[in-house]
Amino acid sequence: MLCLLSSGNTSAQQEINVKALQNISGVTIVYLSPTMIKNSNLEFTGANSDIPGLAQLMREVSYIYIYSSDILEQMRVLRKTFAPALEESNKLFERLFSYKDSDTSVYFVGRMKGNKAKNLYLIVDEPDNFVAIDLNGSFTRAQIEEAVKGTQGGKRQSQRNKSNRK
Repeated sequence: MLCLLSSGNTSAQQEINVKALQNISGVTIVYLSPTMIKNSNLEFTGANSDIPGLAQLMREVSYIYIYSSDILEQMRVLRKTFAPALEESNKLFERLFSYKDSDTSVYFVGRMKGNKAKNLYLIVDEPDNFVAIDLNGSFTRAQIEEAVKGTQGGKRQSQRNKSNRK
């Protein structure tokens, strides 16, 4: 019986529990409905694309939650909350893309089930800010791989696009 209780706790620890964040002062939570996403002025395709490679994924998004804080203690809570998605031993999540420089880490993580994902997490961890974006929808591995390919080098492309807009 002890073994059964122990394995239940391990499984629960692998989940991301965002409900606990609802009552924490200093954690900003933004919800974007399907209508808001559809009517957004962000450009995901074309010469003026804000985020290259995400066009197909954004068509499949049902809704988005954004969790963020720039307060040290709340950043610790956010890091702990989203840690299960970043643990390589956690089989519920797959790291699809990551980027790290001297003080910024960016992770794109999927909650994969076979070749499909219901949740994709874009996590940005900086010394003075933590942001986790939860894209909810129905995504195929092919769509995800295409988006990841499109975002590699996206920083340079995005900078070129911004300079061309001036």
